[in-house]
Amino acid sequence: MKSRKGFTLIELLVVIAIIAVLIGLLVPAVQKVREAASRIKCANNLHQLSLAFHNYHDTNLLFPPGYEQKVSPAYPGTPAFLFRWSALAKVTPFIEQDNIYKALDLTIPLYISPAGDVASQNQLGVRTRVAVFQCPSELSDPIDPLFAPTHYVCNAGSGGKGGTRDMADGIFYTASRVKMADITDGTSNTAMVAESLMGPGGPSATTTPQLPQLYYAWTQSRTPMSDGLCNGASLWKTDRNTRWADGEVYQTLYDHGYPPNYKGWDCISIGFNWKAARSKHSGGVNIALADGSVRFVTNGVDLTTWHALGSRDGGEVLGNY
Repeated sequence: MKSRKGFTLIELLVVIAIIAVLIGLLVPAVQKVREAASRIKCANNLHQLSLAFHNYHDTNLLFPPGYEQKVSPAYPGTPAFLFRWSALAKVTPFIEQDNIYKALDLTIPLYISPAGDVASQNQLGVRTRVAVFQCPSELSDPIDPLFAPTHYVCNAGSGGKGGTRDMADGIFYTASRVKMADITDGTSNTAMVAESLMGPGGPSATTTPQLPQLYYAWTQSRTPMSDGLCNGASLWKTDRNTRWADGEVYQTLYDHGYPPNYKGWDCISIGFNWKAARSKHSGGVNIALADGSVRFVTNGVDLTTWHALGSRDGGEVLGNY
């Protein structure tokens, strides 16, 4: 009788073990390739946004305000703070989103009542997702059914003077009217747009959150930001970056008060903020400079250099980064 050839149990187990090892080696490599591709795509989005702001400036001779804050003749009874179309909303026609721009009436307040009601003609536009506002490393479903989110935020400044939002030293802040000539530090030395993480949504937290980088501490204080004020927080909100159309700091602005991917929570109060650039990329964040270039800045960047990147006219000499 002829013997039948085949695998022994030991040989089969060895083959399975080899395959498992190969898969174990392959999966991290594939993940690294995917992350590298996402980071490149993210950098490209930031580059497109920086060019859009340049084109806006060429058309209007200044950059859009971070948050207009004015009373509309069409809604004279609506408070000025509700007229807060973001800088991102202003540049939609310059990122091949002309249909969205035409769907928005930017001559009236974003919110037509203190309850947060949006005028009927603007409701479709503000809840439309815009691909260039989305980082592929953080793709997720919107958590606000009435608005679409953004993973990119505009530079309000260095975080100096306690993170003031009025007359700040960045490019976008409350009622800003910054021109290219105002960037005296040089466009290659001044941040324009950076990445930021979207909050988890849901009710505010009254106990210290386990993932503080997704939250921001809110305080009714009218005093400048300080470590003591931030560390003494008792209320953390979850709606960061959930509305690309809204120019409030917790939605579409950031500053350089904290380093990239700061491990603690951000802090926002009435008129002041420290809100960090954040990303899901390993080791740092992408930022677009005012000259249109994009840099990857590591979490360990020298803080003096990082603060200086946030200001447009501080006269600082930047270190390597």
